[in-house]
Amino acid sequence: MLDRELFLHIDELRYVADRWRLDYNHYHPHSSLDYMAPAAFAAKCLEDGSTVVVGTGAPCAAAMLAQKTHAPDLVILFEAGGFAPLLPTMPISVGDSWTYYKVVTATSMDEIMEACQKGLVDYTFLGRA
Repeated sequence: MLDRELFLHIDELRYVADRWRLDYNHYHPHSSLDYMAPAAFAAKCLEDGSTVVVGTGAPCAAAMLAQKTHAPDLVILFEAGGFAPLLPTMPISVGDSWTYYKVVTATSMDEIMEACQKGLVDYTFLGRA
């Protein structure tokens, strides 16, 4: 990618690199993942009835995809405190108001991490913002 581009400003480079990363992580099939995109493969691994703490980006996309395709009873928790929201759209961050849309309860990051420590969470799938 970078050897075929001429960037006139650092912001342009950041934009192109971010678009490439999103494409590679969400849409590009990988042979090591049975020729599935990473987010789709991660979604396939999440089981119905399980609990997952997700972060921003691919983790959230994978959980939403799993919930819409094969795991309708997947319980999604956001690291910022949203507990089992009904997500009508992809939130832009773990603190986005959508992560609290029709939640079972609104809690804190401390309580979400404590639930992980106590073994009450089946999966944690955190990314980077």
